[in-house]
Amino acid sequence: GNYSQHITHYNVLRTIEELYKLPYAGASTDSSAIRDIWLKRELCNNSNIVITSNLTGASYQWQVNTGTGFTNITNNAYYTGTNTRSLNLNNVPSSWYGYQYQCLVDASASFSITLIFTDYWNGLGTNAWENPLNWNCILPDANTDVIINAGAVILNSSTSIRSFKAKPGTHITVNPSYTLTINH
Repeated sequence: GNYSQHITHYNVLRTIEELYKLPYAGASTDSSAIRDIWLKRELCNNSNIVITSNLTGASYQWQVNTGTGFTNITNNAYYTGTNTRSLNLNNVPSSWYGYQYQCLVDASASFSITLIFTDYWNGLGTNAWENPLNWNCILPDANTDVIINAGAVILNSSTSIRSFKAKPGTHITVNPSYTLTINH
């Protein structure tokens, strides 16, 4: 895949040091831990997910960052286990794309996990975009990253998606009077 962070052996070392709370050694002191690649959780719209803290301790408090900084969360219809090592997220809407979660464990912050919503074309139905059998999730929406690795896809309705990636050789047809809006 393509990632926004350049990776060196110093980044790998710094990641291990942070994960196990080790002192920084040599040039890893000036490097950043790898977060962009490993700490994203890909899921489907309205799916369930369990996030487990990389830290252990006696006291746990899960937090969410919706774009304005981390705040504590409590158990509700979407969250259970907000004071345990593993947080359960239930029926997560795609509008939560980019939300970050971290756990305060004995007042130390765990690595944060970022939610992303991705739908892959599998082409198991017809070649119609609107056929849910063609997707690994439900139909993609405006908050979904769409990935099409192979096949011919025909769009027979106007729709919006977050982003779009297609492999070479893939054929996408947007029929007249319809639009495919890509938001990012």
